[in-house]
Amino acid sequence: MKIGVISDTHLRSGFDPLVESLKRALGEVELIFHCGDWVSLELLEALQRHGWKVVGVSGNMDSPEVSRVLPQRREMELEGKRLGLVHGWGAPHGIEGRVMGLFHGIDVIIFGHTHSPFWGKREGVWLFNPGAACGWGNPRGRTVGILDVGEEVKAQVIVLEG
Repeated sequence: MKIGVISDTHLRSGFDPLVESLKRALGEVELIFHCGDWVSLELLEALQRHGWKVVGVSGNMDSPEVSRVLPQRREMELEGKRLGLVHGWGAPHGIEGRVMGLFHGIDVIIFGHTHSPFWGKREGVWLFNPGAACGWGNPRGRTVGILDVGEEVKAQVIVLEG
């Protein structure tokens, strides 16, 4: 199963250009994970209007409205793999260890917060951060990701155009 992964959009309005960029970058994924820092629930509605099923968490920059609707972390099973979804917090250094401490028996942790893409394995757990869809502080610009969950787990970071 291919999943689009977005984090740190930091948008209050003007969602259409981002949604158009996501359509081009993510192709025909049916499911989107958003790792928090939406800022506004209107982006969730814009993604759903495109027809994507969206699973998200709230982040530290989200409005109280977003935090009331979306939890701070989620766990789920897809394709026989246990996945954890969280935004993250604190300094970028050491974030992998902090987010790993939230979950037990997980195969993959998807997180955001640092605005820098990351894909790697620690202590038997895959960790994926797609970077920041807003591009702020991201050395690669505006990035999102595709997580491919099957017998193996693969991830790729995609630079958004437009």
